[in-house]
Amino acid sequence: MKYKTKYRILEIIPGATLWLTFILAIVLSFIKPLWVIYFIILYDLFWFIRITYFVTYLFISWKKYRETNKTNWFDKVKQLGGWEKYEHLIIMATYRESYKVLRTTLEGLANIDYDTKKLTVIFTRECAERAGTEYEEEFLQGFEKLKQEFGHKFKRLEGYIHPMVEEGELAGKGANCTWAIKKVQKEIIDAENIPYENIIVSNFDSATMTYSQYFSRLTYLWMTAENPHRHSYQPLTLYNNNIWDAPSFARVTANSTTFRLMMEKARP
Repeated sequence: MKYKTKYRILEIIPGATLWLTFILAIVLSFIKPLWVIYFIILYDLFWFIRITYFVTYLFISWKKYRETNKTNWFDKVKQLGGWEKYEHLIIMATYRESYKVLRTTLEGLANIDYDTKKLTVIFTRECAERAGTEYEEEFLQGFEKLKQEFGHKFKRLEGYIHPMVEEGELAGKGANCTWAIKKVQKEIIDAENIPYENIIVSNFDSATMTYSQYFSRLTYLWMTAENPHRHSYQPLTLYNNNIWDAPSFARVTANSTTFRLMMEKARP
């Protein structure tokens, strides 16, 4: 059997199982109604257990989240000493996001409780060949306004255009951010002789709104880790930035995703 055929068969199984369940439930209701009654009872019991499991860990996660936010992490960082040598490099991949979206992101970064002069913020936009000429031009014009308004808040604020650098490169955030990191390494980090071990990298979306204590907490975890260069951190993601501007279906999906991620953070 060819790999592609085998892959396709395995790909079909989950969907086929779901449709088979629906079809059999309807068909057997006329042929074996008692079987269907037993199945529905077991199915309901299964989902009751699943929901109980879900809600339990959701509440545990919420409790830990609230407790963590009560701590002043910047004070704890300053108590450790030596935090001044660390710098944060923030990569913001952007595709067709508007000036308004990017401005909201920078406004959030400018109002954190950490020393914003320790932050280097890089927006890296997909080029006209990928995103469209009008979006590249919109970014270049909008970024100049952003730099005038927010440039003084950070150590550095730069806007790049990710070109079509390699034939066969898979278009997407990963390629965009990788290219930007290499550019920053060559033109900023190496040019200014900044020690690599003193740089903490955050890879965000251009619409990411950071919690005010995010960088304080991240720096504390970094400084107290046994081997920080072997660590990677995934913050709790809450999909509620523009919750009241989104359609009702999008709000349901966003809240469901937030709850699921919170649950997964808490379970062993």
